[in-house]
Amino acid sequence: MKILITGGTGFIGKNLVESIPVRADVFDRRQDLAHLVHIGDYDIIIHLAANPLVKTDDKDSLYNSNVKMVLDILQNRKKDSHLIFASSATVYGDWVNSTEESPTIPSSPYGFSKLASEALIQMYGGNYTILRFCANVGR
Repeated sequence: MKILITGGTGFIGKNLVESIPVRADVFDRRQDLAHLVHIGDYDIIIHLAANPLVKTDDKDSLYNSNVKMVLDILQNRKKDSHLIFASSATVYGDWVNSTEESPTIPSSPYGFSKLASEALIQMYGGNYTILRFCANVGR
């Protein structure tokens, strides 16, 4: 089984790479993924890479780093691969009192970029898991 982790040197990715008991290929920069011509070889893709600036208004950067990268993965992955996508509780807007059943009403460009990525994943279908992280803390 071949596993790809994007964003593997970020906060969550670094901890994941250190804790999983199997070997995974790790990519952490957009240009690395763009040159990854064999993305279709992977059975599991854990997509953690993103523009982490929740408060940015740079919509072009958010599109390229978040939405476009998801689209690239969806268009090039194996049809039977499993995509695990790191989304964000920012898709709820005021996520403090939100549950999984709460309506998605992003209040920031970052939240919209994550929600758009989720919509693309659902549109393409296949095997996927979407995780909505919030308030990540740790070492």
